[in-house]
Amino acid sequence: MTAAINYRIRDYSSNRSSQVAINVPDSISIENVAGYAKELAPLIDAVTDGYIDQVSAVVAIALPAGIKDEPQPGSDLEEGAEFVFKPYTRATRIPAFEPAYFLWSDDLREILVNTTLPPVAALISALIDGLDAAPSGGNQVVVPVDSRGEPSVEFDNAYRSVKKYKR
Repeated sequence: MTAAINYRIRDYSSNRSSQVAINVPDSISIENVAGYAKELAPLIDAVTDGYIDQVSAVVAIALPAGIKDEPQPGSDLEEGAEFVFKPYTRATRIPAFEPAYFLWSDDLREILVNTTLPPVAALISALIDGLDAAPSGGNQVVVPVDSRGEPSVEFDNAYRSVKKYKR
């Protein structure tokens, strides 16, 4: 079994929201789930031009200071990036992804994320290797898992993902 940490991200154009779900083993204490959620929030915040207005697991968790409290002008939840991991293909979609982090090309069907940029590389590392929850009140390193409880071992790719929302 797994526990899910949910980050709610809002965009600028219509103040819509979308969620990013990160699974962690359910054997982790709520203090460590909360600590991991707080440590991961700035990494997600760094790659989205929307803003995180809530993170929750079993109970709501306060966001750390220093991240955006409103979206950047023009942010749009429909413009996202999909991060794919192996060996059990697990994808994490970050909505309202920062457009400057895409490798734009003439073929709009194949727009990749520039994974060499420090904010993107830091997020990928945290989603594979985990983060130490201690700075935010936990006492261990928390490594995300897929819905079966298996950790990802390898990053595969990241690409632009456009998702239409009902109006």
